[in-house]
Amino acid sequence: MFKRLIEEQILKEINKKEILIITGPRRIGKTTLLQSIRKKITKKSYYFDFTDPATEALWYSFSKEKIVSILEELDLLSSAVIFFDEIQYLKNAGLLLKLFYDYFPQIKVLATGSSSFLFLQNIGDSLAGRKKVISLYPLSLEEITNIRPKNFWQFKENFSQKEKLTQILEKILVYGAYPEIFLLKSAQEKKEKLKEIVDSYLFKDLLMIEGVKKPRTIVDLAQLLAYQIGSLVNPNELAQTLGIARETVLNYIDLLEKFFIIFRTFPFQKNMRQVIKKKFKVYFYDLGIRNALIGDFSPIEKRADKGFLLENALVLGLKRRIDYERKFFNLYFWQDYDGREVDILLKNQNLYGFEVKWEEKSARLPKTPFKIKEVINFSSSYRFLW
Repeated sequence: MFKRLIEEQILKEINKKEILIITGPRRIGKTTLLQSIRKKITKKSYYFDFTDPATEALWYSFSKEKIVSILEELDLLSSAVIFFDEIQYLKNAGLLLKLFYDYFPQIKVLATGSSSFLFLQNIGDSLAGRKKVISLYPLSLEEITNIRPKNFWQFKENFSQKEKLTQILEKILVYGAYPEIFLLKSAQEKKEKLKEIVDSYLFKDLLMIEGVKKPRTIVDLAQLLAYQIGSLVNPNELAQTLGIARETVLNYIDLLEKFFIIFRTFPFQKNMRQVIKKKFKVYFYDLGIRNALIGDFSPIEKRADKGFLLENALVLGLKRRIDYERKFFNLYFWQDYDGREVDILLKNQNLYGFEVKWEEKSARLPKTPFKIKEVINFSSSYRFLW
């Protein structure tokens, strides 16, 4: 079992009143994380799984009085921690969580869900000021190796472990970093499990949405986007290929993002209010999922797309740390009017540019209004994936 980076943060939240909501892709390890946390707390606790019809039936209708009765039956009324797993399947989930927050301050609630969209549907504004949301990502190098850097943001070399870390990175670029995938031994097992996740789980919630008129089109769109990681996405081109409206393409991309399949980055300008979000790049939360969508698990040294895979991994690694550590960084790319580009731009009070090149060689860099901090190549890129 892997110790997740956010576990310590969650344990520090146990004695706080806010409802804690853990989101992330399906099969990313949310249930395992809850079970690990439950073993480490001293308070009484109870686990409800909303993929179990019995749990859904128990909470299908509820009131303050019914909650009291259930807590009394389970001997949890005085002080306890309650875990609601995949609570997005419960209609009016937000109202249930609101009742716990308003009337049962002695109960700490941790809830998980595989979709920010379904949470928004079922919770709405009812938990405004009452919740804290944390996203769970695929495994980082620190979680895989249990090696902890002193300061992630210094991006220092680890010379004694470099060969081991780059070997792990090669696996991540091909098979991703879902916990259950990483524990499998053979390449064939990894391929079969990733295909199963894509076919049976990945789009399960998304395809249930009433507004999605052509569910198969979303899968086709995800496959097209899988070929465009690290490149500018043209919604008009995608619309023409799929035979749907441009607005539908943008709506479906938004859904894929809310279901933690992809995420976008946008170009940086000095006046961000002037940015028209026609330009954007798409990356995948997990490269194993991306490669399964296009059916390509070729070894990294034989891949024509290895540079884009590396860029995806680096952007994801930075996004993960920004979210986990709640840093006040924004993540962009930079492009000038002539199409010259810098792959990664971090912004807080300052601007930090990073260019991604697979091979360790000198790169011709464009003139920019900011300093390019570093050219990142494969041999040193593990430093951004802790």
